[in-house]
Amino acid sequence: MADEEQLDSGRAGTGPVIRRIYPSFAKIAFVLLLIGIDWARAYGAAAECGQTEIRVITANENPSLDAGTLVILVLGPIAPPMMEELDRLRDGLDGYDRLILDLDSPGGELSYAERVATFLQSIRGEVDLTTYVRHGSRCLSSCVLAFVQGETRIAGGSSSWLFHGVCRAFADLPLPRETEYFLSLLADAGVSKVFLSLLKRYIGGPGEFWVSGYELYHVYQTGIITNLLDPLRPLSPLFKSSDP
Repeated sequence: MADEEQLDSGRAGTGPVIRRIYPSFAKIAFVLLLIGIDWARAYGAAAECGQTEIRVITANENPSLDAGTLVILVLGPIAPPMMEELDRLRDGLDGYDRLILDLDSPGGELSYAERVATFLQSIRGEVDLTTYVRHGSRCLSSCVLAFVQGETRIAGGSSSWLFHGVCRAFADLPLPRETEYFLSLLADAGVSKVFLSLLKRYIGGPGEFWVSGYELYHVYQTGIITNLLDPLRPLSPLFKSSDP
């Protein structure tokens, strides 16, 4: 259908390309996949020290992007300087009509994630907000609250997702009121009530509920992911075989 994202195999070495009713989106997905090559190199260093890395990419840095598209890559916890960076960018959004938030995060404090979510809600009338979690990337704990703010929410089937009750620091016993509040925020974002009812039973006590992007989309039909990336990433051979 015209209003839905359709996935094709991309050109050699780029992986799936996302196509939508506006033709520039295919180029955006292509660039995101290329960015991921460099971003992966930074992953080890950021994860090792538990810091949050923010990278802002526009057409000035990468001419393959449309001039009206802003990409923000977040690697690491939902924590400073993420909110500070978003606040700094707020005044500069006038020149953009699309913002893509590319997440790979273990989560963070609920109060900070709620601040991020509130900011994302506030800009949805100014830009087309897309949230994105790649194949093999993660959106754990409070990261989910940021992800569900996207009008379009794209993720890989092999992405990792984690849900647990809201706990005090260095504790694993969920706080009932705070956990119920977290679930209400997900409900407000349109997450399936059936799934949230199931989730409430899973995370009411100590423990973690791990699930893949594929399961969120196909098995539990949560409404968290609106568009699932094709698992196939066709590649062209590095060397062409010569005729005998």
